Amino acid sequence: MPKKKRDKQSEERPKKEDKKSIQVSFFEVHNGLVEQIYDPSSCKMMFIHWDDKLGYNPRTGPDPGIEIDNEVYIPVEGDEYQYGAIKLPTGVEEYGDVGKLIEEIKEHIHRYVDVSSFFETIAAYYILISWLYDEVYVLPYLRLRGDVGTGKTRALDVIGGLLYKVISTSGCVTPAPIYRLQRKWNGSLIIDEGDFKDSSEQAEVIKILNTGIEVGKPIIRCNTNDPAKLDIFPVYGPKMLSTRRDFKDKALESRCITEIMKQTTRRDISDQLPKKFHEEQDALRNKLLLFRFRHHGKVDSEEIQKVEMGDIEPRLRQVTRSLLVFMMDKPEIRKSFLNFLKDYNQTIIEERADSFEGWVVNSIFKLREDGHEHITSQMIANRITEEYAPKREPTAQRVGVYLKTLGIQVKLKRTENGVLRIIVWNNDLMEILKSRYVTSVSSVTADIEEGESVTEPQSHSDVTNVTDVTATDSREKNVIRKEDGTIEEEIIIEDGPER
Repeated sequence: MPKKKRDKQSEERPKKEDKKSIQVSFFEVHNGLVEQIYDPSSCKMMFIHWDDKLGYNPRTGPDPGIEIDNEVYIPVEGDEYQYGAIKLPTGVEEYGDVGKLIEEIKEHIHRYVDVSSFFETIAAYYILISWLYDEVYVLPYLRLRGDVGTGKTRALDVIGGLLYKVISTSGCVTPAPIYRLQRKWNGSLIIDEGDFKDSSEQAEVIKILNTGIEVGKPIIRCNTNDPAKLDIFPVYGPKMLSTRRDFKDKALESRCITEIMKQTTRRDISDQLPKKFHEEQDALRNKLLLFRFRHHGKVDSEEIQKVEMGDIEPRLRQVTRSLLVFMMDKPEIRKSFLNFLKDYNQTIIEERADSFEGWVVNSIFKLREDGHEHITSQMIANRITEEYAPKREPTAQRVGVYLKTLGIQVKLKRTENGVLRIIVWNNDLMEILKSRYVTSVSSVTADIEEGESVTEPQSHSDVTNVTDVTATDSREKNVIRKEDGTIEEEIIIEDGPER
């Protein structure tokens, strides 16, 4: 049998195996974007190539790689899709306009899960921005909090299933797979049952979540096989969590937009997700992919910086501002969102006020209101015992540790009662602490009827996640005694007493 004659051009072309292969789930090209999809007809991963001028062109066949400058880009492979750990579009579908797409997403959420109407709206906007997360610099997390049987997992399936290239995990997940899955897929992360216990691995997961809200904050680790090499893991991206309780880590708490879940009474929500649900999600993901193609590179992050968000804390403003992108031409929705943030901000302050730091700050202001000019750690500890934690009896040393955490300085001062170590009253700092830890009494008392009793705040069983430092170091202690021999104040002196 004669050999098949090869043309000269094919002989001169470099062999494919000699070219560098790069596995990616998406990459930018001239005038467009390439995204990975799963083709159910061929059961293969492939690329869709979007051209801003020509539209899209599906790359099919046994070799879906795209060659650029002697490099072959091929889709990411793995078992994650087969076992449902990652969800991908299967193509693109027309959605009309953005407003229509938002309404379709909200209807889908309402059909299968029971959350507040406002959270339906916020979730719809979060889903949109997740498909353009690489166009903004900071993103909050969606969090569902509730007891067993309140629909948290269902909400993760319904809402989280529409996020951009969603990666599903559980609360028992360790840092290593999170690092590798996010670097491999560059998608959204879902963590179910995220009530992390106090262990080194779970503390590492919390670090991932605390740094993952902002672009350009990767986790850097030494390579386990070669300590001279560094492994860099990008952790920025959309995330959705479910927990039974608040996070002990208040920094992580401040990064979340939280929906309190309750057991549903709606009869129109099916106990199990039907086949129709999965078909609707597949169609919505395809529409969201087309949305990404059309809006990638067109997000005006500077315009949202001009929106005045009022007296909302800087961190809350920072993590939620990106959600305003698609509200700029919808003033009513934007107004409702900002009002929600104000209420949410007040809730954060109230929860913060009922922490040990909150007790310290509120005690300082109450002592000041009572006319005390010189406030000591012991006075603060006594006030905390009287008003917040009668069974705890915190020590002056512990209060001193928290004063440092809050940035409050102390100094030795000679008074009529002897030399005391008093706090330094810095007006600017105290105003900041007041806005963060002291709730507005006027906003609460306005809703209290005349003669109605007010329940005193109850003590926490656990303090917030701040290192509890005890007085076991080498710092010098000094006890000031009055003329009758009684102890006036125990003072911890770091640099020795003033002479």
